[in-house]
Amino acid sequence: KYTTPNVLIMECLDGVKLAESVEDDLTKILKGDRTLARQMMDEKRKALFAGTLSTDSPRQELQRLRSKLVDYPLHQQMYTIVQLTFLKWKQKRAVDLLLDVHGHQILVNGKFNGDCHPGNVLALSNGKLGLIDYGQCKTLNDAERLSLANIISHLGATSVDDVAVAKAMDDFGFRFQNDRTDIILETARLFFDSDAGRKKLGCSTPQEYLEYLQARNPFLSVPDAAIFVARASFLFRGMGALLGFEVHTGEHW
Repeated sequence: KYTTPNVLIMECLDGVKLAESVEDDLTKILKGDRTLARQMMDEKRKALFAGTLSTDSPRQELQRLRSKLVDYPLHQQMYTIVQLTFLKWKQKRAVDLLLDVHGHQILVNGKFNGDCHPGNVLALSNGKLGLIDYGQCKTLNDAERLSLANIISHLGATSVDDVAVAKAMDDFGFRFQNDRTDIILETARLFFDSDAGRKKLGCSTPQEYLEYLQARNPFLSVPDAAIFVARASFLFRGMGALLGFEVHTGEHW
Protein backbone atom coordinates (compact mmCIF):
# COMPACT_ATOMS: atom_id res chain seq x y z
CA LYS A 1 0.00 0.00 0.00
CA TYR A 2 3.03 2.29 0.27
CA THR A 3 4.12 1.77 -3.33
CA THR A 4 3.18 4.18 -6.11
CA PRO A 5 4.04 4.22 -9.84
CA ASN A 6 7.03 6.41 -8.94
CA VAL A 7 8.12 4.98 -5.57
CA LEU A 8 8.91 1.36 -4.66
CA ILE A 9 9.12 0.55 -0.95
CA MET A 10 11.02 -2.59 0.03
CA GLU A 11 11.68 -4.23 3.37
CA CYS A 12 15.23 -3.89 4.71
CA LEU A 13 16.86 -7.31 5.01
CA ASP A 14 19.84 -7.80 7.32
CA GLY A 15 22.34 -9.67 5.21
CA VAL A 16 25.02 -9.62 2.51
CA LYS A 17 25.05 -10.74 -1.09
CA LEU A 18 25.25 -14.51 -1.42
CA ALA A 19 28.56 -14.31 -3.32
CA GLU A 20 30.07 -12.24 -0.49
CA SER A 21 28.82 -14.75 2.05
CA VAL A 22 30.45 -17.61 0.12
CA GLU A 23 33.70 -15.65 -0.02
CA ASP A 24 33.53 -15.00 3.73
CA ASP A 25 32.94 -18.70 4.46
CA LEU A 26 35.77 -19.68 2.13
CA THR A 27 38.11 -17.16 3.75
CA LYS A 28 37.41 -18.61 7.20
CA ILE A 29 38.14 -22.14 5.97
CA LEU A 30 41.41 -20.94 4.40
CA LYS A 31 42.64 -19.56 7.75
CA GLY A 32 41.69 -15.98 6.91
CA ASP A 33 43.42 -15.94 3.51
CA ARG A 34 40.95 -13.78 1.58
CA THR A 35 43.38 -13.43 -1.32
CA LEU A 36 43.39 -17.19 -1.90
CA ALA A 37 39.62 -17.33 -1.47
CA ARG A 38 39.13 -14.66 -4.13
CA GLN A 39 41.66 -16.35 -6.40
CA MET A 40 39.78 -19.66 -6.20
CA MET A 41 36.43 -17.98 -6.89
CA ASP A 42 37.82 -15.82 -9.71
CA GLU A 43 39.37 -18.86 -11.41
CA LYS A 44 35.98 -20.57 -11.49
CA ARG A 45 34.20 -17.43 -12.73
CA LYS A 46 36.69 -16.93 -15.55
CA ALA A 47 36.47 -20.59 -16.53
CA LEU A 48 32.66 -20.37 -16.51
CA PHE A 49 32.60 -17.33 -18.81
CA ALA A 50 35.27 -18.83 -21.06
CA GLY A 51 33.33 -22.08 -21.35
CA THR A 52 36.22 -24.12 -19.92
CA LEU A 53 34.69 -24.91 -16.53
CA SER A 54 34.31 -28.65 -16.01
CA THR A 55 32.72 -30.62 -13.22
CA ASP A 56 35.59 -32.57 -11.71
CA SER A 57 35.23 -36.04 -10.27
CA PRO A 58 35.68 -36.15 -6.48
CA ARG A 59 39.24 -37.45 -6.96
CA GLN A 60 40.13 -34.70 -9.46
CA GLU A 61 38.65 -32.05 -7.22
CA LEU A 62 40.60 -33.42 -4.24
CA GLN A 63 43.84 -33.21 -6.23
CA ARG A 64 43.03 -29.69 -7.42
CA LEU A 65 42.25 -28.49 -3.90
CA ARG A 66 45.39 -30.06 -2.43
CA SER A 67 47.48 -28.21 -5.03
CA LYS A 68 46.13 -24.96 -3.54
CA LEU A 69 47.04 -26.00 -0.02
CA VAL A 70 50.60 -27.22 -0.45
CA ASP A 71 51.87 -24.90 2.29
CA TYR A 72 49.49 -26.45 4.85
CA PRO A 73 50.56 -29.42 7.02
CA LEU A 74 49.04 -32.67 5.75
CA HIS A 75 46.48 -32.92 8.57
CA GLN A 76 45.44 -29.29 7.93
CA GLN A 77 45.10 -30.01 4.22
CA MET A 78 42.69 -32.86 4.87
CA TYR A 79 40.70 -30.90 7.48
CA THR A 80 40.41 -27.94 5.10
CA ILE A 81 39.22 -30.18 2.25
CA VAL A 82 36.53 -31.63 4.53
CA GLN A 83 35.38 -28.10 5.36
CA LEU A 84 35.38 -27.13 1.68
CA THR A 85 33.29 -30.19 0.87
CA PHE A 86 30.79 -29.19 3.56
CA LEU A 87 30.67 -25.64 2.17
CA LYS A 88 29.93 -27.01 -1.29
CA TRP A 89 27.08 -29.12 0.16
CA LYS A 90 25.74 -26.06 2.00
CA GLN A 91 25.74 -23.96 -1.15
CA LYS A 92 24.10 -26.76 -3.16
CA ARG A 93 21.26 -26.70 -0.65
CA ALA A 94 20.98 -22.95 -1.21
CA VAL A 95 20.80 -23.40 -5.00
CA ASP A 96 18.17 -26.15 -4.61
CA LEU A 97 16.09 -23.86 -2.38
CA LEU A 98 16.36 -20.98 -4.86
CA LEU A 99 15.31 -23.33 -7.66
CA ASP A 100 12.26 -24.40 -5.65
CA VAL A 101 11.26 -20.82 -4.86
CA HIS A 102 11.67 -19.49 -8.39
CA GLY A 103 9.98 -22.53 -9.89
CA HIS A 104 7.00 -21.90 -7.60
CA GLN A 105 6.92 -18.21 -8.51
CA ILE A 106 7.08 -18.93 -12.24
CA LEU A 107 4.84 -21.97 -12.56
CA VAL A 108 2.39 -21.55 -9.66
CA ASN A 109 2.20 -17.82 -8.93
CA GLY A 110 2.90 -16.65 -12.46
CA LYS A 111 4.81 -13.67 -11.06
CA PHE A 112 8.61 -13.61 -10.75
CA ASN A 113 11.67 -11.38 -10.79
CA GLY A 114 12.47 -10.45 -14.38
CA ASP A 115 15.92 -9.17 -13.36
CA CYS A 116 17.16 -12.33 -11.70
CA HIS A 117 20.91 -12.25 -10.95
CA PRO A 118 23.23 -13.23 -8.05
CA GLY A 119 23.27 -9.70 -6.63
CA ASN A 120 19.55 -10.04 -5.86
CA VAL A 121 20.09 -12.96 -3.48
CA LEU A 122 21.16 -12.23 0.10
CA ALA A 123 22.49 -14.50 2.83
CA LEU A 124 20.70 -13.19 5.91
CA SER A 125 22.02 -12.98 9.45
CA ASN A 126 19.28 -15.38 10.61
CA GLY A 127 20.56 -18.12 8.27
CA LYS A 128 17.84 -17.69 5.67
CA LEU A 129 18.04 -16.43 2.09
CA GLY A 130 16.56 -13.11 1.07
CA LEU A 131 15.36 -12.12 -2.40
CA ILE A 132 15.45 -8.43 -3.27
CA ASP A 133 14.89 -5.95 -6.11
CA TYR A 134 11.51 -6.97 -7.47
CA GLY A 135 11.16 -3.70 -9.38
CA GLN A 136 11.04 -5.57 -12.69
CA CYS A 137 8.49 -8.30 -12.10
CA LYS A 138 7.18 -10.38 -14.96
CA THR A 139 3.74 -11.94 -15.10
CA LEU A 140 2.71 -15.13 -16.89
CA ASN A 141 -0.96 -15.60 -17.69
CA ASP A 142 -2.62 -18.97 -17.16
CA ALA A 143 -2.12 -20.07 -20.77
CA GLU A 144 1.60 -19.23 -20.63
CA ARG A 145 2.06 -21.05 -17.31
CA LEU A 146 0.31 -24.14 -18.63
CA SER A 147 2.30 -24.11 -21.88
CA LEU A 148 5.58 -23.70 -20.00
CA ALA A 149 4.62 -26.43 -17.54
CA ASN A 150 3.87 -28.69 -20.50
CA ILE A 151 7.32 -28.06 -22.00
CA ILE A 152 9.06 -28.73 -18.69
CA SER A 153 6.99 -31.84 -18.09
CA HIS A 154 8.01 -33.28 -21.45
CA LEU A 155 11.68 -32.36 -20.93
CA GLY A 156 11.68 -34.12 -17.56
CA ALA A 157 10.14 -37.33 -18.89
CA THR A 158 12.13 -40.57 -18.80
CA SER A 159 11.74 -40.86 -22.56
CA VAL A 160 11.59 -37.44 -24.21
CA ASP A 161 9.27 -37.10 -27.22
CA ASP A 162 10.70 -34.41 -29.51
CA VAL A 163 7.39 -34.05 -31.39
CA ALA A 164 5.52 -33.41 -28.13
CA VAL A 165 8.15 -30.86 -27.07
CA ALA A 166 7.90 -29.10 -30.44
CA LYS A 167 4.09 -28.92 -30.06
CA ALA A 168 4.44 -27.52 -26.54
CA MET A 169 6.96 -24.92 -27.74
CA ASP A 170 4.52 -23.87 -30.46
CA ASP A 171 1.72 -23.57 -27.88
CA PHE A 172 3.98 -21.29 -25.81
CA GLY A 173 4.50 -18.99 -28.81
CA PHE A 174 7.80 -20.11 -30.33
CA ARG A 175 7.95 -20.11 -34.12
CA PHE A 176 10.76 -21.70 -36.14
CA GLN A 177 11.75 -21.56 -39.78
CA ASN A 178 11.37 -25.31 -40.30
CA ASP A 179 9.94 -28.31 -38.48
CA ARG A 180 13.16 -30.07 -37.44
CA THR A 181 11.91 -31.31 -34.10
CA ASP A 182 15.36 -32.47 -32.98
CA ILE A 183 16.63 -28.87 -33.09
CA ILE A 184 13.47 -27.54 -31.44
CA LEU A 185 13.95 -30.09 -28.64
CA GLU A 186 17.56 -29.00 -28.05
CA THR A 187 16.50 -25.35 -28.12
CA ALA A 188 13.87 -26.10 -25.46
CA ARG A 189 16.51 -27.81 -23.33
CA LEU A 190 18.87 -24.85 -23.74
CA PHE A 191 16.16 -22.38 -22.67
CA PHE A 192 14.51 -24.29 -19.85
CA ASP A 193 16.69 -27.15 -18.64
CA SER A 194 20.39 -27.50 -19.43
CA ASP A 195 23.01 -26.65 -22.03
CA ALA A 196 24.64 -30.07 -21.61
CA GLY A 197 24.06 -30.74 -25.32
CA ARG A 198 26.75 -28.22 -26.21
CA LYS A 199 29.43 -30.36 -24.56
CA LYS A 200 28.74 -33.25 -26.92
CA LEU A 201 29.32 -30.92 -29.87
CA GLY A 202 32.33 -29.18 -28.37
CA CYS A 203 30.65 -25.79 -28.12
CA SER A 204 32.45 -23.85 -25.40
CA THR A 205 29.59 -21.54 -24.38
CA PRO A 206 25.75 -21.56 -24.44
CA GLN A 207 25.89 -18.66 -26.93
CA GLU A 208 27.99 -20.72 -29.32
CA TYR A 209 25.55 -23.62 -28.93
CA LEU A 210 22.57 -21.35 -29.62
CA GLU A 211 24.28 -20.14 -32.79
CA TYR A 212 24.77 -23.78 -33.83
CA LEU A 213 21.06 -24.51 -33.28
CA GLN A 214 19.95 -21.31 -35.00
CA ALA A 215 22.02 -22.13 -38.07
CA ARG A 216 19.89 -25.27 -38.47
CA ASN A 217 16.45 -23.97 -37.47
CA PRO A 218 16.25 -20.20 -36.86
CA PHE A 219 13.64 -18.49 -34.72
CA LEU A 220 10.84 -16.64 -36.44
CA SER A 221 9.54 -15.39 -33.10
CA VAL A 222 10.27 -15.92 -29.42
CA PRO A 223 7.73 -15.09 -26.68
CA ASP A 224 8.95 -12.40 -24.26
CA ALA A 225 8.01 -14.56 -21.28
CA ALA A 226 10.37 -17.31 -22.45
CA ILE A 227 13.38 -14.99 -22.40
CA PHE A 228 12.87 -14.02 -18.76
CA VAL A 229 12.23 -17.60 -17.63
CA ALA A 230 15.37 -18.67 -19.50
CA ARG A 231 17.36 -15.96 -17.69
CA ALA A 232 16.36 -17.48 -14.36
CA SER A 233 17.28 -20.94 -15.63
CA PHE A 234 20.72 -19.77 -16.79
CA LEU A 235 21.36 -18.04 -13.46
CA PHE A 236 20.95 -21.23 -11.46
CA ARG A 237 22.88 -23.32 -13.97
CA GLY A 238 25.76 -20.87 -13.64
CA MET A 239 25.59 -20.97 -9.85
CA GLY A 240 25.61 -24.75 -9.92
CA ALA A 241 28.57 -24.84 -12.31
CA LEU A 242 30.58 -22.53 -10.05
CA LEU A 243 29.93 -24.93 -7.18
CA GLY A 244 30.93 -27.95 -9.26
CA PHE A 245 27.61 -29.61 -10.10
CA GLU A 246 25.33 -29.58 -13.12
CA VAL A 247 21.86 -28.10 -12.67
CA HIS A 248 18.90 -29.20 -14.81
CA THR A 249 16.22 -26.64 -14.06
CA GLY A 250 13.57 -28.49 -16.03
CA GLU A 251 14.12 -31.70 -14.08
CA HIS A 252 14.07 -29.78 -10.80
CA TRP A 253 10.88 -27.88 -11.63
